[in-house]
Amino acid sequence: MFRITFLISCSLILAFASHQTIFTQNRQLLDSLHYELEANHDHKQKVNILVKISSEYARHDLSTSLRYAERGLELARQTQDNELIAHALGNMGFVCFYHGLLELAARNYYSDVEIQRQSGNREGVLKGM
Repeated sequence: MFRITFLISCSLILAFASHQTIFTQNRQLLDSLHYELEANHDHKQKVNILVKISSEYARHDLSTSLRYAERGLELARQTQDNELIAHALGNMGFVCFYHGLLELAARNYYSDVEIQRQSGNREGVLKGM
C-alpha cells in the first residue's frame, strides 16, 4: 500500500513540475510575442504575431485565444490582403476546432479554402482541407 501511495505521489509531483516548466516556457514566448506586437508597425507582421499569440492561448484559454484571433482577422481584413485573411481564418478554424466548436470551425475553414481557391493557391486549398 505504501509503495502505491509513494508511486502516485511521485507521479503527481512530476506532472506538476513538468506543467510548471511548460507554463513558464509558454509565458516567456507569450511575453516575447506581446513585445513584438507592440514594437511592430507592419500590418502583415502584426497579423502573423496575433495568429501566433492566439495559437499559444488556444491550449488553455479559449476566450483570450479567440480575442487575439479576431484582432488578427480584423487587421487582415483592413489590409485587404487575401493571403493574410485566409491565414487568420484558418487560425480561427483551428482555435474553434481545438475547443469543439465544430460548426464555427468548419465555417472558418471553408472561408479560408474559398479565398485560397479564388486566389488560385492550390497549396493553400490543400492545407485548408
